[in-house]
Amino acid sequence: VLPSQYIGAVTGDPAFLDSSIAADADVNKARTAVGPTPTCIAADNGNTACLTSLIAAGADVNRARTTDGATPTCIAALTGCTACLASLIAAGADVNKARTEIGATPTCITAENGDTA
Repeated sequence: VLPSQYIGAVTGDPAFLDSSIAADADVNKARTAVGPTPTCIAADNGNTACLTSLIAAGADVNRARTTDGATPTCIAALTGCTACLASLIAAGADVNKARTEIGATPTCITAENGDTA
């Protein structure tokens, strides 16, 4: 069974996510022991509304998924979602935190993708 906060992030439904948060859902809980957090999922889907809700609820913007070490900021850089990147950086995300599997930082990923925003 998937946690409700994860479902809200996956479906991109900020109202459902907000109701899960109001019911004390753990915004930093990964889907599985090795999976992504709701913040990683929101960044991957480019869902700034869900990302904003998670950040406001205290989500750890530097918490990496354990499968490959990618942080939400790495994921947003990979997908090219500049709005997500801006939200994560404004919330204190470390743009120099390396992705452990390949060692690329979010800044390197963004430059490699040709994003200039």
